[in-house]
Amino acid sequence: MADEYNERVQTKATTRDGMMIERLAVQALVKIIGTSLTERLEYGGVIHRHPATGVIARTGPIMGDRDDHVDVSDGKPNWGCPEGTVPVGWYHTHPIKEKISVTPEGVVVRMPMEWDKFIDGDQVISDGNNMIGYMIDPDRQVWRYDPPPAFMVNGKWATWAEDKGFWGKLKTQLNK
Repeated sequence: MADEYNERVQTKATTRDGMMIERLAVQALVKIIGTSLTERLEYGGVIHRHPATGVIARTGPIMGDRDDHVDVSDGKPNWGCPEGTVPVGWYHTHPIKEKISVTPEGVVVRMPMEWDKFIDGDQVISDGNNMIGYMIDPDRQVWRYDPPPAFMVNGKWATWAEDKGFWGKLKTQLNK
């Protein structure tokens, strides 16, 4: 799907923590995309850090329940990460470009999926938790979404309505 957003490119992370988080997310995505494409199911997980040791690890990959959804445990306490760790990012696959169905009248209907976008539920997860997100698409392009600046209100992350996050293809060896 060609549009203005497809031309956006994210630079690689520049901080030590950012590079470690990004490397782990990309490794997880590259490892699971083949299975995700074959099974036509989303997969995902969470990147977490142990504050005392600085060790960064991940959950998953968690198998989704359909081709456009995976529950990465963002509704669970601590995102389902090990006790004593802090979630610092999340990742998931987009395994299909379109859905094809047949109406009762026998008409084939193609419904394009927004496989190359980080929007809707994906964006809600990142924005609502002030959490960087990573996604790999069916063309094996890795994308990163940086949520807009956030602040706490009554224990929940909030952003100004006019502030938008930024997403784009991640500059990696994989994405040449």
